[in-house]
Amino acid sequence: MNFNFPVFYLGVSIIISLFIGIYAWRHPQARGSKAFALACLTFVVWTAGDALVRVGETFAARWTGEALRFLGVCFLPVVLLAFIRQYCGTPLNRRRIAVLCVVPLVSWIMMLTNQWHFLFFKSIEFFPAAPPRVVYG
Repeated sequence: MNFNFPVFYLGVSIIISLFIGIYAWRHPQARGSKAFALACLTFVVWTAGDALVRVGETFAARWTGEALRFLGVCFLPVVLLAFIRQYCGTPLNRRRIAVLCVVPLVSWIMMLTNQWHFLFFKSIEFFPAAPPRVVYG
């Protein structure tokens, strides 16, 4: 078995992000700590999905990794906006966060249901030890 440096670095970044997120969550007196902890968790989902794409040996494992990675990519901007607003002292209310999550949620659902409409990916090919080759729809 070959040592995979990108996966090793992704694993290290997942561990560091988890520790930072837990630390931020446990210190609610700091401005923006809750939203920052959620941003760290979203980043962990993104990097875990990327690691799964890189180490997965079956199409199902790699597709699951791709779905996790895209979930993190979709929701990270919303979480970072919530963090910035919370840090600046003008937090978003739940209704506004829900409205902001509509587009990322629809995008993620479109990606998950791609095999029925091919609007997101026209084709996706997974190769051993290489990133997926994607033709967008």
